Amino acid sequence: MQSLPVAPSPTIPPPSAPGAASAPRPLATWQRELADAIRDPAELCRLLGLDAAVAAAAQTATGDFPLLVPQGFAARMRPGDPRDPLLLQVLPTAAERLPAAGFSADPLDEAATLARRYGIVTPYTSWLILEDEGRRKVAAADRTLREFDTDPRARAEAKRIYADAQAEASGAGAVGDAQAFDALSRADKPSAPAAANAFTFKGQAGREAGAADVVARAVDRQQTNAIAGRTFFQNAQQWVDARAQERPDARRERVPFGSDAYFALLDRDPAAPRWLAQGRNVVVLLGDTIYEVVD
Repeated sequence: MQSLPVAPSPTIPPPSAPGAASAPRPLATWQRELADAIRDPAELCRLLGLDAAVAAAAQTATGDFPLLVPQGFAARMRPGDPRDPLLLQVLPTAAERLPAAGFSADPLDEAATLARRYGIVTPYTSWLILEDEGRRKVAAADRTLREFDTDPRARAEAKRIYADAQAEASGAGAVGDAQAFDALSRADKPSAPAAANAFTFKGQAGREAGAADVVARAVDRQQTNAIAGRTFFQNAQQWVDARAQERPDARRERVPFGSDAYFALLDRDPAAPRWLAQGRNVVVLLGDTIYEVVD
């Protein structure tokens, strides 16, 4: 039977003499590849023989999308082909800097938008929404969380709970916050926010007497309706479409309830009858117009 070759035993260098200068340690392969990586779009395009216009377009987007391409990866790209699949994975383009509908560079702004859109009312999202709408100077009639807007103590406590969730690393509050965030991240049904809130308020036990209860009551009082893919928040006597805030420049039109114009709205969208059936005062986005149905 043929025996397998035996790898030679590694040679261990003798220890250096005291005070002797040690030899520089060689870079590992991955470190060497990173050190030699291509970081300039113009250099990458030059190596591939691409048109200068391709490099110029990539250069404009490098500030937002920095380039880092190992030499070995670049060697697998097809020279002279600006549509090479490997190249397209790494080369920034001017098109990537164009604004996209619904995209926000601010994650907190995006979180507030999603909370409004899907009716997720928790102590955390309520403070994000309040702060976002205050910063954008949203008119009182279009505000999402009327209960918090009219209750200064609930507003202050929502802010505190949110701040605590960002700062606490231990204790009942931190445990409750972690469980609440986990419940929301695993959300697969409409009751998920309620389950998250239960964990949050449990973690607030032992705080200032009744402080968290103020927020809990405000959350419970805030009425929301999820109808045919839209979320509506009750603001005084109105039901306000959460999507309306996403179109601040949209044309606004007041429509008397029961008028000919009101019944014409029912044909504007298959779901319009269900949205308008909520009451005699409804704000809804249809097409490029925000309609304010008034009694």
